[in-house]
Amino acid sequence: MKERISYIDGLRGIAVLAVVLFHAGVHNSALRGAGQTPLAFVLRQGCHGVDLFFILSGFCLAYPALARLRTKGAAAFDVSGFAARRIVRIVPPYYAAIALFAFLGGALLLFHVPLPEPMAREALTLGGIVKQALFLDGDRKFLDASFWTLAIEFRWYFMFPVLLWIWVRFPKAFGAIAVAAMVAGATRIQNVDLFFLPFFMLGIVAAGLHVRGLALPALAIPAAIVSTIVAGASTAGNGWYFIENGPFWGVAMFCLVVAAGATPLLRRVLSSGPIVFLGSVSYGVYLVHEPVVALIERSASAHMGAAFSYGVAVAGALAVGTVFSFAAERPFVSSALRDRIVARLEPAVRLIFARLGTSDAMELQEPQRREALAA
Repeated sequence: MKERISYIDGLRGIAVLAVVLFHAGVHNSALRGAGQTPLAFVLRQGCHGVDLFFILSGFCLAYPALARLRTKGAAAFDVSGFAARRIVRIVPPYYAAIALFAFLGGALLLFHVPLPEPMAREALTLGGIVKQALFLDGDRKFLDASFWTLAIEFRWYFMFPVLLWIWVRFPKAFGAIAVAAMVAGATRIQNVDLFFLPFFMLGIVAAGLHVRGLALPALAIPAAIVSTIVAGASTAGNGWYFIENGPFWGVAMFCLVVAAGATPLLRRVLSSGPIVFLGSVSYGVYLVHEPVVALIERSASAHMGAAFSYGVAVAGALAVGTVFSFAAERPFVSSALRDRIVARLEPAVRLIFARLGTSDAMELQEPQRREALAA
């Protein structure tokens, strides 16, 4: 379990670093105007760190239940406990980021300083702040443009217990749903939740392969390399703001996660201290990095070259994000405070299920155990 956590944190570190490098390029005038240079192309692909985050989310949520299921043949899934833990894990740092950028945006406007590009002025209103706090993203106006993924992730939490049950009970139906969602995404149906749903589902599949030892080491690395080349080719020629997050990149990131678990050398590299540390603070870095990058690029570009301002922006975003993570995220990850809040929140969630007349308990069983019980 420790080894698994290490390399998964390493993958989180890779994902957040890719996203920071991408946004530093977006807000660097020289790189953004560089056209189709090899460097610009590589940096543009950093946006697919978000795709990797989505897959890792599905993996991490599914792994504990699937591991218990594999070991014991059955596993109880406490939906209320799951919901309470997810709320405590995601919401407090998110609200802290909202408060931080509301204060920053208000101060900038007070001194007649233009807001950085990732911050929408409309999001600074009371109504805008409330909508963001409630994960309502219909108008796509955020205090930090990167907040768009949080609303999707939060809505997926409502679907996760059902998706997990379908994966265990009807894996073929699960596959059909994932393929149908991918096809819908390829046709550019304008629903962002549906567009990225297969990525989340692929994370559940990756967790299932991991616990069953079906990672196929001989195929994992070649599959990751080939799928990444195909995905990169599918996005060649796109600009900074119009990069396809299509099914090809979802498959490529899925293959990377499977390869990481199947390949000892890759697993050791991803389990190295600096990468694991970056992964451990990745949520905090993600929440605050883009406005920081934009502010640094805007102020530094007039006094230094594009390459230097780019490096300063990346380093500054990682530093600020790390401090923010320790201040606003760590207390809600593994601590007595976190346990107390979860313990108080859980009864309220159970009461909601009771008022709805719905059970908050779900029993997962391996197919062999179901057949034995039926016999």
